[in-house]
Amino acid sequence: MTNLIITVLAVLLPVPKQIAYNGQSCPQSLQPAIQFVENIPEAGAHQDEAYRLEVSPDCIRIQAVTPVGAIRARQTLEQLLENGVYQGCSITDWAAFPVRGFMHDVGRGYISTDELKREID
Repeated sequence: MTNLIITVLAVLLPVPKQIAYNGQSCPQSLQPAIQFVENIPEAGAHQDEAYRLEVSPDCIRIQAVTPVGAIRARQTLEQLLENGVYQGCSITDWAAFPVRGFMHDVGRGYISTDELKREID
């Protein structure tokens, strides 16, 4: 009888622009090394939240252009956690759009004009 090995890969949301799993893992106790870089070439004009995350058995490396990029990388890293270990991979990601959206659904819930102005500000 053949041994069947099944690897469950993390479902990352939102899905990163580039991802490659390497089949390795590292313990949750390993702290990431964060390095700020001038740019992430693949990100083009979307550098503000761009990052590169590499997880290997002996290190977790984050390269980011801004602190916001480092935060996004840490959030992605947390999604890679499975049973106390991080799944090994190489991820490069950036925001799809230069501005994040904000929507008010005034048809389902009322807020005052003053509150709306505060939220817009």
